[in-house]
Amino acid sequence: MHKLYSFFLIFFVNLCFSQNYKPLLVEGNKWHVTFYDGRPDINCINIAQSTSYIYKISGDSIVNGKNYKKITFDFTRYPYIRGCNSPFVNQNNNFATLLREDIAEKKVYRNINGTSDETVLYDFSLNVGNPIPSLGYDFEASQGASVISIVGGAVFGKEVNAFQTGADRAYLYESIGSANGLLEFPAPKPFEFGHWLECFEISSGISCNSFLANSEFSIKSTNPKLYYSKIDKSFKIITSENKNLSVDFYNSSGQLLEKINTKSNQFFYLNNSFKGLLFYKITDDKVYSGKIILD
Repeated sequence: MHKLYSFFLIFFVNLCFSQNYKPLLVEGNKWHVTFYDGRPDINCINIAQSTSYIYKISGDSIVNGKNYKKITFDFTRYPYIRGCNSPFVNQNNNFATLLREDIAEKKVYRNINGTSDETVLYDFSLNVGNPIPSLGYDFEASQGASVISIVGGAVFGKEVNAFQTGADRAYLYESIGSANGLLEFPAPKPFEFGHWLECFEISSGISCNSFLANSEFSIKSTNPKLYYSKIDKSFKIITSENKNLSVDFYNSSGQLLEKINTKSNQFFYLNNSFKGLLFYKITDDKVYSGKIILD
C-alpha cells in the first residue's frame, strides 16, 4: 500500500510539474532573428547591412539513445558573410544544432557536434542569484552572468516567466528562449551591433511584440531612465533615441558627488564606491531627476 501511495504521489507531482512548465521545443515554433551590423566594412568603406534568419525545428535525430530536435535556419535578408554590394540571397535549411528538452528538469540541452557530449543551453529551474549556463550559446556568451530577477509578463503574445540576467531587457523567456534568439546569449537590444529576436512564431501565427510587458524595464515613454547593474556596478541611461547626456549624482545633503558625460545606452561607472541613497539629475535638452539606492 505504501509503494502504491508513493507511486501516485510521484505521478501527481510530475503531472503538476509538467503542467506548470511551458516547453520550448514545440513543433511549429520559429525564431525570427536579426543580426545588426552597423560597423564600417573595411573592405567596402561603407555601413554593412543587417542579416535576418529564421530558426526552425526540422525533425528528430537520435544520438547515443537520446532523442534530439534538429534545428535548421533559413536566411531571409542579405548573406551572413558581408561583401560589397552583396546580392539578395535565400539560403534554406542550413544546419544549426541538435537540442533536446527535459520537461521534468525544465532544461534544454545542446548536443556538441554529434558526439555523446552535451551542455545545458537553457535552465528554467533557476532561482535569483543562480549563474546562467553560457557554454551552449553561439554568440556573445558571457560567463558569470546570473539571474537578478524573475518576473511574469506578456511577450510575443504569450504569458511567460522572464529571467532577467543583469542588463536592461536582457531576458530568458520560458517556452521562447533568449530575447536575442534561440542560440544567442541574452543582451540588451543592439543599437548598432548584435542579435535580436524580432518575432516569434507558433503553429497558429506570428507575433513581433518583442518587448516584455508589465516589466519595470519596458520603455513606455521617451523620458531617459537610469539603469544600474548590481552585478558589475555599472550604469546606463536608457533612451529611445541616441543622445549626448550628462548625469549628476548628489548625496542626501545636496552635495554634488560626481558628474558624468555619456551617450544613450552606453555603460559607465562611478569613480567612487558610493553606498546608500543617491539622487541624480539627467540632462539632455530637458532635466529629469530621480533617486537610487546603491548597496
